[in-house]
Amino acid sequence: MHRRFLPLLLPALLASPLAAQSGVEITPTVGYRFGGTVGSETGQFSVDPNVDWGATLGYRVKRDGLVELVYSRQSTPIQFHPDGGASVTVGDGSIEYFQLGGALEFGNDEVTKPYFALTVGGTRFAAENSAVGDEWRFSFGAALGLKFYLSQHVGLRTQARLWMSTLSSDTNFWCTLPGGCVIVASNGVFFTQGEVSGGVMFVF
Repeated sequence: MHRRFLPLLLPALLASPLAAQSGVEITPTVGYRFGGTVGSETGQFSVDPNVDWGATLGYRVKRDGLVELVYSRQSTPIQFHPDGGASVTVGDGSIEYFQLGGALEFGNDEVTKPYFALTVGGTRFAAENSAVGDEWRFSFGAALGLKFYLSQHVGLRTQARLWMSTLSSDTNFWCTLPGGCVIVASNGVFFTQGEVSGGVMFVF
């Protein structure tokens, strides 16, 4: 009797990895972020490359697509490079990205899935010195990555991501009230950073 049901069970067994990927994916990430400059009238501010950490929460809405919530944080020194002078450290700060968007996967392989992601949201520039205020800017991101499913509920995820935050000619960072500002932008540009990260992915 059980042989009669084998043809019916075989497709279900083969489809089980995809069924396990039809819900929520949570990936704590650790990576390395680099880049990020702000021009001023007397020189240029830059962010030191450093380790970053964060997490991605994804909800699968179709076979090859997910809605994703992304958080990423980098703590690092900020350098000022004056025109014609030596560089100095102006302080330590953190740069955080809070983004919402989507990811589109490619290919028919159930184990290895390349993907492309786009997100939009905000960037928070915060100083370790509590006497100065934070600065929020609109930002967006794009990523190319690869997922490798080790089982129905555990996998690995790695990605290269580009972050871009909008700045204007009157953008001031880390200002005291009353008082002055540590960083003053002189032109409207994008604050651009690159990031390479990865982590263990948990599937529910």
